[in-house]
Amino acid sequence: VWAASDRPSLIGLTGADNQVDGFELTAIRAPGDPTPAQVTAGAFDDKGRRIADATLTFSPGEATATGTMAVPFELRNDFASIALDGQRQA
Repeated sequence: VWAASDRPSLIGLTGADNQVDGFELTAIRAPGDPTPAQVTAGAFDDKGRRIADATLTFSPGEATATGTMAVPFELRNDFASIALDGQRQA
């Protein structure tokens, strides 16, 4: 039996580190992908409202991307979740 994924471009958020200027986000994808890619991450409050965004960029052939969600400290206290647009989240 041979199985092929119906979602070959899966990307996962692996980290959100609180820094002075905002959250530093890290995402991964399958290694060896020769195409550049961008993904947008959104921060949501406890009512599901989107309150911040960040863009993470994968260079050609790179499996890891980083980006900064620059938001004031006071607004970061309202984050309930961070998710990647177009990706199913756990």
